[in-house]
Amino acid sequence: MGYDRLPPFQHSELTPKNNSKRLLFISVVAFFTIIIVSAVCAGLVVRLRDGGGAATPIPRKPTQAISRTCGKTRFRKLCVNSLLQFPGSLTAGEQDLVHMSFNVTLQRFNKALYTTTSISYIQMDPRVRSAYDDCLELLEDSVDALSHSLSSVVSNGKVGSTQDVMTWLSAALTNQDTCTEGFDGLSGAVKDQVAAKLADLSELVSNCLSIFAAISGDDLGGVPTQNRRLLASGENIDEQHFPKWLRREERALLDTPVSAIRPDLVVSKRRKRHPATGSGFIARDITFENWAGPAKHQAVALRIGADHAVVYRCNIIGYQDTLYVHSNRQFYRECDIYGTVDFIFGNAAVVFQNCSIYARKPMLFQKNTITAQNRKDPNQNTGISIHACRILPTPDLAAANGSFQTYLGRPWKLYSRAVFMLSYMSDHIHPRGWLEWNATSPVDTLYYGEYKNYGPGGAIGQRVRWPGYRLITSDIEAAKFTVAQFIYGSSWLPSTGVTFLAGLEV
Repeated sequence: MGYDRLPPFQHSELTPKNNSKRLLFISVVAFFTIIIVSAVCAGLVVRLRDGGGAATPIPRKPTQAISRTCGKTRFRKLCVNSLLQFPGSLTAGEQDLVHMSFNVTLQRFNKALYTTTSISYIQMDPRVRSAYDDCLELLEDSVDALSHSLSSVVSNGKVGSTQDVMTWLSAALTNQDTCTEGFDGLSGAVKDQVAAKLADLSELVSNCLSIFAAISGDDLGGVPTQNRRLLASGENIDEQHFPKWLRREERALLDTPVSAIRPDLVVSKRRKRHPATGSGFIARDITFENWAGPAKHQAVALRIGADHAVVYRCNIIGYQDTLYVHSNRQFYRECDIYGTVDFIFGNAAVVFQNCSIYARKPMLFQKNTITAQNRKDPNQNTGISIHACRILPTPDLAAANGSFQTYLGRPWKLYSRAVFMLSYMSDHIHPRGWLEWNATSPVDTLYYGEYKNYGPGGAIGQRVRWPGYRLITSDIEAAKFTVAQFIYGSSWLPSTGVTFLAGLEV
C-alpha cells in the first residue's frame, strides 16, 4: 500500500436536517467523553493519594494504629503523612507499620539518590564538586544501611540483635548530616538543588529510630528481627590465631615484621586524608599523619565510617580534627593519638581502650578539646567511650606551664555523649573538665560522664555543674559504655585476634 498525499477535501452540501443530527451526535459523544474522562481522573487521583493501592479516599484523620506509632516520633506530622501514602497502611497494625516506615524511608532515599545523580552533568567549581561527590557516596551508604535494616525487620522470625538495626539507622542519619555540612559556606544552584532533593530524609530516619527504639525497648518480640549469626569467639579462629576467612597473602602481610614492610600508598589530591568505609576494617601497626600544622584548621589524619572497625597499635597524628570517628561501631586498642582542637570527633559508637591520648601545643589563644561528639538524635546508639587510657600532654604543651587550657570535650551537637572511665589524667586537664561549644549551646541534653578516673587532672571538685554532666558512681551505669555493652564487641572482636577487655576491669 502506498502512502501518497491525501486528495483535497471534498466539500458537500449539508441540509439543515442532516446538520442538526450531526450536532446532536457530537453533543452526545462530547457529554459521555467528559463523564468518562472525569471518572478516570478521579480514579487516578484516588489511586495516587493512596500510593497506588485500593481506590478508597484517604481519611483526614489517621487510624489509631498510625496515631500510636507516630506518637512515639519526633516528627509526628511527617510520620503520619508518609505512612498514609503507603499502600495498605490504613488496615495495618502497629507491627506492620514499623516495617512500612522503614520501607517508605528507603523509597525516599532511593528517589533522592536517583534525582541527585541526575544533576551530575552541571559544571561545578572544585569545592562544590567535592561536596556533591561526597553527598552521593553518603547517600549510597545510607541506602545500603536502610536496606540492611529493612531486611532485618521481618513480619515473622526469631529475635536477633536490635543493635544492628539501631547502628545502621544511626549511621544513615549521620550520613545525611555530613552531606548537609559539606555544603556549609557554599552557595549556588547545586547546593539548593541537593537541599531540595534531600528534604525530610533526616526526619524520616529519625522517625524510624524512634519507632524501632520504642518498640524494642517495650517489647523486643513485638517486631522480630532477622536472626543474624555473628562471628563467635574461637569458632572462626585457626591455630595461628588468624580468622579463617583471611587469605594467604593477607596472612603473610600480618606475619611480616613492621620494619620489613615497605608501604606503597598514593593519596589523591582531592582526598588529603585516609577514609575507611565498609565492614570489618582493620588497621594494625600503621601511622596515619596529617602534616598540616595548627594554622591549617581542620586537618583529618584518619576518617573511619566502617562497621566493626578495629584500629590496633596505630599512631594517629595531627592537630585540629585529627581522628574522625564518623559512624558505626569502632574499637581502638593501644593507639597513640595526637591533636589540639576537637581531635577525636564524630558520631560512631566507639571505645578507646589502653590508648595514650596526647594534647599538643595549639595556636595562641586556642583551647585544646579532646572530644567533639555530634550525636544529633536521642535515639542514636552512638557516643565516645574512653576506657583505661592515659590522657597526657606532649612535651611542648607541658613546657608551656598552663598557658593553654585543655578540656575533655565540648558538645558538637544537641545530644553529644562522651565518657571517660578508669583513665589517668595529667595536670594539663582544666579543673572544669568540659567546655561549652559556644555561649548559647544547651548543656542539659548532652551526656558527659566520668567514672573512677585518677591522676591530678582527674579531680572532680571543680567540674562543671551542667544538668547533662554525670559523675558516674554506679558500676551498672558505667558498664553500659564498655566493649561488651556499648559496641557489643564480644560478638565480633574475637574473630579479629585483637586483645580487648569486655567489661570494666579484669
